[in-house]
Amino acid sequence: MEKAKTMKRFLLTAALVAATTTALASSANETVTLRNAGYWTSWYSPANSAGKAMCGMASTINYASGAKAMFMVKYSGETVFVHVYKTSWTIPEGTKIPVWLQFDRAEPLTTTAAGSPGETVGGYVEFTIKPDFTKDFLELFANANAMSIGFQQGSEKPWAVNMSGSREVAESFGKCSNMLRQSSTQPYGNSPSPSQPYGNAPAKPSQPFKDRFPAPQDGGV
Repeated sequence: MEKAKTMKRFLLTAALVAATTTALASSANETVTLRNAGYWTSWYSPANSAGKAMCGMASTINYASGAKAMFMVKYSGETVFVHVYKTSWTIPEGTKIPVWLQFDRAEPLTTTAAGSPGETVGGYVEFTIKPDFTKDFLELFANANAMSIGFQQGSEKPWAVNMSGSREVAESFGKCSNMLRQSSTQPYGNSPSPSQPYGNAPAKPSQPFKDRFPAPQDGGV
């Protein structure tokens, strides 16, 4: 029985690798969905807004007000980073936004993210995962039953993100990221209404693990 289970896992992994390889090889101009599982989707895009190939995974939250939010984890050949987006946000370019992220009941992780307006509507919050914490971050992500993200300033309430399907999409995201890495030729307070994730209110005291995420540099992260 155990041998059969091992073989099944091997076949599933082999099929995932084959599908991901095909996506990277054949998708010249369009984004390809790699996996849909639970509340999550993983994808591969041959070119992001900067013209770089990208692997990603995302979950969408729909609000009764009609607003839509997304939590996204992305990789474009350098570092893993997080994009948090909401259609009702209006964030000035370069806004510094203290955020915290918590998996299940683990100690919250904190960082200062960079805020920016969306290309057409909404706004983004972005922060990068340190390379030496990436493996741990993805393991926490894959194994979590729940995830929360909060904004220490402004009027946006914390988000509760359902992690059903996170393990499956994290696996496909990892395969995609590895192949993208291997294919590289490189050597190496008060906020406007509606609710916003920034403002003039003083930030809460720093929490443990604040050094897990690097602070954004001027001009981006």
